[in-house]
Amino acid sequence: MLKKYDLVDVFRVFAAISVVLIHSWPVGSYSSSVGNIVVALSRYAVPFFFIVTGFFVSKSLAKRNDNSEYFGYIKKYILRIFWLYVIWWVIYIPNTAIRWSGKNQFANYVGTELYWKLFKNYFLNFFTGSTFTGSWYLSSTILGVIILFSFKGATRNFIGSFSLVIFVGVLLLGNYGKVLLQGDMLNEWVWIRNHIGNPSQSFLTSVPLLYMVI
Repeated sequence: MLKKYDLVDVFRVFAAISVVLIHSWPVGSYSSSVGNIVVALSRYAVPFFFIVTGFFVSKSLAKRNDNSEYFGYIKKYILRIFWLYVIWWVIYIPNTAIRWSGKNQFANYVGTELYWKLFKNYFLNFFTGSTFTGSWYLSSTILGVIILFSFKGATRNFIGSFSLVIFVGVLLLGNYGKVLLQGDMLNEWVWIRNHIGNPSQSFLTSVPLLYMVI
């Protein structure tokens, strides 16, 4: 008997609307206190999508005892998201160069520095953040599914539990982090954001959320 998850689908609609609100003017511009409140309340959306993805992927994999079917499903799932990522990667090539400022961020680089900057922005950021604006959800889903579901049983539970403990710990220490991220520590955080990527927009976020309800 086919089980339906109508309530999940309803929340998916609300979550999708919330994502649009976060990234749309005037709400997403933080131009008012009301906008700030709406954005804050809408932040549940992306974590919700990760959790739902982990739930349904784990249920689908539970039906596949044979390793070839098991990993075949993962491959098919990953490729479907990856090609969507590639399509938007191509569309966003100009935006990746100029972002929203209209200024070419590669204009001041030459030689090996330019090649490194191009490599980092168009390829390396797949693992550490957004290759193009907003792409981190797709890349994080791909990497998160690979990292978590490439393993079974106790190994998967260890990876998921460990990442979840770290994730919750970071959330609980969030207020203290505002105090800690002062002076040199703040500069170190900015350096990480500029040179490596945003940890919160990477597989470091997707793995614990994908595992949360499996």
